[in-house]
Amino acid sequence: MRQLIHRQGRKLAATTALVAALALGTALPAHAAPRVYRITTVATLAVEVAGSSKDSGAAVIQWPINSGQNQEWTLVGKTYGSWLVNYSTGKCLSVAGASTSAGARLTQYVCGDADYEEWTLEPVNSGTAYLLRNAGSHQVIDVPGGTADSGERHGHSSATRTRAATGSAW
Repeated sequence: MRQLIHRQGRKLAATTALVAALALGTALPAHAAPRVYRITTVATLAVEVAGSSKDSGAAVIQWPINSGQNQEWTLVGKTYGSWLVNYSTGKCLSVAGASTSAGARLTQYVCGDADYEEWTLEPVNSGTAYLLRNAGSHQVIDVPGGTADSGERHGHSSATRTRAATGSAW
């Protein structure tokens, strides 16, 4: 089952934190197909693996919503959160070089038991959206400079739930 995830009606500010609107359902039976999500920015651009690359280390960028599987993600529960696994490649959303620094770029990489590939979902705006926080760095997925430009590479920053909940982060 595929599910389009999106948010509308908010202006992107310079210190934008990427917010994913994910609807989490009940656990699926082991034989059922995984739920597939499209994670979008507040500018309704999808989080995707650039150029549909299958390579480890490929950039994760924002791009207009299309029917590409490189924009589709599944959640796999792990120790400290969840893997965000690209539906097309089977690789995890990862922080480049396992960096804990704000501004570190996001890539896809072979899934492993590393906290820099695990993400927690923190509801904001009464649960209408989520911050995606990295378990290793405690930073959230971010659109650098708050740009709504297609092709902009995602990073992560220290945006807080309080800042996000007040709307000043997007």
